[in-house]
Amino acid sequence: MFGILVAATGDWTDGIFSALWRKCCKKEGDYFWLTLNGPVDTLWIENLNTVLDDTKTLTLANSDRIPMSKTLKCVFEMDSLENASPATVSRNGMIYMSGFAAYGWRLLFTSWIKDWADAKNTLVDTLDKSGVIDLLYTKLDLSLKPVFLSPPLGIIRQFL
Repeated sequence: MFGILVAATGDWTDGIFSALWRKCCKKEGDYFWLTLNGPVDTLWIENLNTVLDDTKTLTLANSDRIPMSKTLKCVFEMDSLENASPATVSRNGMIYMSGFAAYGWRLLFTSWIKDWADAKNTLVDTLDKSGVIDLLYTKLDLSLKPVFLSPPLGIIRQFL
C-alpha cells in the first residue's frame, strides 16, 4: 500500500497510496480527495500511523518525505473505529454520520442527480420511480452474502 524497498539493491517502488499521494501533491491548484473505504485493518492502519506523522507528512522507507498539500484531503469511510488507535483518530479529521436508517438513500440520490441535469428526468424515471435502488438494496441485504462488508449508503453511492 505504501511501497516496497528492496534492501539488497536499494530499489524503491511506490505503493498505490504513496503513488496517489505523490501525484496529488505535485499538482498545484487542483483539489484532490483520497478516499479509503472499508474496514480498518489493524496492520495497515498502524502502518499508516508509522508513515504519516503529526505534521501530515508522508515519510516513506526510502527516506522520501512528502508533505500533504493544502489541496489534498484524505477521507476514511468505515463502519467503526474499532481497530483504529488514538494516533489514527488524532491525525485525521473524523466525521461520524449515522447510517442508512437515519437518512435513507433518497437524500444521497437527490444530491447526486443534481450533477446530471441533462439526463435528470430519464434517471429519475429509471432509478427512482422504477424502484431499482430499493430492489438493489433489498437484494444485497437479504439474498447475497458479500465478501466485503460496506455501509449501505456506500453501496448505493457506488451503484450511482
